[in-house]
Amino acid sequence: MSGSATINVSVFQGSSVGPPMFMVAGYDLKPKHSGSHIDKYAEDSYLLIPACNIATTQSELQSVEGWAEETTLN
Repeated sequence: MSGSATINVSVFQGSSVGPPMFMVAGYDLKPKHSGSHIDKYAEDSYLLIPACNIATTQSELQSVEGWAEETTLN
């Protein structure tokens, strides 16, 4: 099992505007490699990388981090 990465965002968890804001901001957040998947729930996102793509983990995390910087959600 892999570790987790913490990414701080500017959407307030638990607020009524948080989920819609995140869904709008997170619309263009997509996995970089085929086979990987990003699940989005309210203010949370989960990056799922299958074992066959384990070598792409760092690249996927860098892609999410770059997306967060571009959308000023870091």
